[in-house]
Amino acid sequence: MEFVEEHGFAFPVLIDGKGKVSHGFGVDAIPRVFVINKDGKIAAVYSGYREDIEEVLLQDIERLR
Repeated sequence: MEFVEEHGFAFPVLIDGKGKVSHGFGVDAIPRVFVINKDGKIAAVYSGYREDIEEVLLQDIERLR
């Protein structure tokens, strides 16, 4: 969590040390980004490295508002 604190993330970050959550969600790539909507449902999933991830996530956030 030191990295999260150092960078001042304003969103929840899951540390899945035992792999229970990654197994439950079928994570097969790192990084894997899940966008969760206000109802707690998965709205989008991104696997692997993307140079444009910031732009894509900002578009998702605007779409879900």
